Amino acid sequence: MKTLLAAFMLLLASSAVAENDEPLPRPCQTIATACEAAGYHRGGHKEGKGLWKDCVAPILDGRAIPGVTPNPDDVKACQARRPKNRG
Repeated sequence: MKTLLAAFMLLLASSAVAENDEPLPRPCQTIATACEAAGYHRGGHKEGKGLWKDCVAPILDGRAIPGVTPNPDDVKACQARRPKNRG
């Protein structure tokens, strides 16, 4: 249940960023850009191509995403900016 709640909160947070068009911190943005180049996009989660749910979040959790090769330094820097109590 905590994982589901954390995923929901992450989804809300990412949609708030999308609605406000606030820029992401640079290291997180470079990861998102790499995901977009591989075909992931906002709102694509229903087809398994969601920008955050299916690409950025798994990368930050240490999983490899086929077709996406983020800079390891950007991954570490973006991980450092994530909330500590995600789940």
